[in-house]
Amino acid sequence: MQFYIMNDMLMSKSGNETLTVEAFGKNSLRIRSYIDEKIDGNCFALTGKSDFKPEITVTESSATVKNGKIICNIAKNGAVTFYNDSGKCLLTEYYRSPVGKTGHSHGLRVKAREFKPLPGNDFKITMRFEAAEGERIYGCGQYQQPFLNLKGCKLELAQRNSQITVPFYISNQGYGFLWNNPVFEKLS
Repeated sequence: MQFYIMNDMLMSKSGNETLTVEAFGKNSLRIRSYIDEKIDGNCFALTGKSDFKPEITVTESSATVKNGKIICNIAKNGAVTFYNDSGKCLLTEYYRSPVGKTGHSHGLRVKAREFKPLPGNDFKITMRFEAAEGERIYGCGQYQQPFLNLKGCKLELAQRNSQITVPFYISNQGYGFLWNNPVFEKLS
């Protein structure tokens, strides 16, 4: 994994994946991952670029972006972890590989970000995160289900006649998460 700093944004490159981390509002970060594509400056559903200047630190073993009260650390193996300004881990990617996190089985070889090719040079992405013990997750819209706490639930992020999807949740661990995955067609 190679780290670069460009225009107040951290970029990391590993194989054909580019991962970017940038400030996007007070106490928030925008994370984007691309395969074989150049980084796009579009904000899509988000408001314009932030005026906040993050603190970016690159070492031999990792890179860190701090924006207000949130910190994002990218390990050399590519695993992303988020902390609050007190150092408490808020959210970490589920990453298992021979160079993954210590204390876990490395035989699984599971990456947190998995891209599967689709026809037409598109990709399906799967993201995996570790939930903290005792964590409760609320939000994501209105579904016909008896659960308020969505921890451990699989949700289809699609509009249906009987469900309203809002890809934002709040955790009792002190963070919010917006999955902003715009779908667009490339016109020739």
